[in-house]
Amino acid sequence: MTLAWLLACAGSATSLPTPVPVVAWLAPEDGAELDAGEVAASVYVEDFSLVDLAKHNDGVAMGVLVVAVDGVEVGRFGTTTLALTLAAGEHELIATLVYADGDPVTVAEGAGCAEGDEGGCEPVQDVVSVTVD
Repeated sequence: MTLAWLLACAGSATSLPTPVPVVAWLAPEDGAELDAGEVAASVYVEDFSLVDLAKHNDGVAMGVLVVAVDGVEVGRFGTTTLALTLAAGEHELIATLVYADGDPVTVAEGAGCAEGDEGGCEPVQDVVSVTVD
């Protein structure tokens, strides 16, 4: 009886959903009006470990946060808090999770995508628009 229960539980384990990585801007908020210069920024990351790439171990689902301003990469970060220098004007801030090998973390309809998956796989990223005075 116990063996049958263990086999049944072992078989159902493969049907459990895989955690899906998430990234979201905490600060600045979408639509924020900011002063020009250095801006404190932070993001929320779930189900993904940010690391120092110099110390990263291949084969582990870890990587960095790539931040872009107006489509131009401004840095790769191993933390969720950072400082950005923004000039006056309207800007789009993009936070993207990227594996240590440089490939973006991708998901499709609430499920992670494996390498080679096609159709519906989108990068795990968040975008906010800010106005800097």
